[in-house]
Amino acid sequence: MIKIFNIIFIFIFNLDRKKDLIKLRGGEYVSLTKVEMAISKIPIIENCCLCASASSEYTVLLICPNIKQMAVSLLFLSSTILFFI
Repeated sequence: MIKIFNIIFIFIFNLDRKKDLIKLRGGEYVSLTKVEMAISKIPIIENCCLCASASSEYTVLLICPNIKQMAVSLLFLSSTILFFI
């Protein structure tokens, strides 16, 4: 019996940005690095990338979570909830 597997690998490479300050369609200026630095200070976030286009009204944030820190936070949260019940 022969098994054939179709494996698809998707790689996303973000080498650098052309510019850091983006003006959204609504006229709001967004500093992508400043937002990324603020988000990366959250302990459960390991890495993040903020994407924006001048023709859009919003930004998109891609997040890579820190699995170990999420597990610790979840254990703490579940023990706190059980304590109050």
